[in-house]
Formats: sequence, C-alpha cells, structure tokens
Amino acid sequence: MKRIIICLTFICKLLLVTNILLAQSSIRDEESDNQVSEQTKAQVKGFRGIEIGMSIDEVKSALLNDSYFNYHGDPDVYFLPKKEQSLIECRGNSYIKRAFFQFYDKKLFIMIIVLDPLKIDYYTLFTALKEKYGNFLLFSPEFVKWEGNDIRLSLEKPLWVKYVDIDVFEKLKQEGKAQEKAEGITLDEFIKDF
Repeated sequence: MKRIIICLTFICKLLLVTNILLAQSSIRDEESDNQVSEQTKAQVKGFRGIEIGMSIDEVKSALLNDSYFNYHGDPDVYFLPKKEQSLIECRGNSYIKRAFFQFYDKKLFIMIIVLDPLKIDYYTLFTALKEKYGNFLLFSPEFVKWEGNDIRLSLEKPLWVKYVDIDVFEKLKQEGKAQEKAEGITLDEFIKDF
C-alpha cells in the first residue's frame, strides 16, 4: 500500500511539473503569436491596389485599370435596400471568376474575390497567405482568418478571399440586431391581439 501511495505521489508531482512547463510554453507561444499579429496588422489592406476604405470612385477607377477584372462601369453597380449601401459586382479574368465590392457610406467595407479552382487551389493560396500574413487567427475546415489594421482577411472554401472592415461590419450587425429586436416586439404585440 505504501508503494502505491509513493507512486501516486510521484505521478501527481510529475503531472504538476508537466502542467507548469506546458503553461510556460503556451505563454511563450502567445507572445510569439502576438508579435506575428502586430506584423500582420501592418500588412492586411486589400488586393492589387484596391483597399478597404477606398471611395466608390477610387474602386471603379482601379477596376477599370486592372485586367484581372472585367468591369464595364456603372451598369455593374447596384444599390442595396439600405440607401447608404451599394455593391459593385463584376466578372473576372484568368484566376478570378467573380468579384463583389460592397460599400457603406460610399466607402468600401467588404471585398469578396471568387477564384477559379481549375487555375489555383486552396492549399497553394493558403500557403501564400500564411507566408505573407503569418500565423492565422482562426482555422476551421471551412475557412482560415487573419486580422490586422482593423481588417479581417479570410480564405474560405471552396475558394473565396474576403476582406472585411471589422468596425463597419460590427456596426451594421448591431444595427441589424436592434432592428430585429424592434420588429420582434411589434410581432409579439401583433400576436397578442388575436
């Protein structure tokens, strides 16, 4: 019995030391990730000179001058149900199948580039983005996400690249929740009338 107690005590001490070492290693990894995050924040901006925050006219001009986009001007611009939002949608050339540029208050806040999986594969693009932006913030089977300069960059399956202005996106999300809540209250009041 005494041997069992000694063995259990030894195992407990060994587990304690292992947990301490793992915690220290985790802290070092976090510090290293934070350094990579700082480097990433300085780099995430946009694609081929089109950057989050640009005006709608600047994006139109950049699209007209870029051979990867098959943009023909204003017929490709759509106004969304909310008056302060608009969208440019255009076909792409070569590696790009389609592209979507969404604006809020005439500033680009979402850019989605749909790539051609017959010409470029997910793993190749993932590897290139990881080299350029460092360690990712989040990895899942559906997407990989980096953040920097208040911009979220995600590589999504099947083969989409998204740039999102985090502040504007969160603002619009909160506005949507507030409206949803107000509509929910009026629906409850309506149902009570029966």
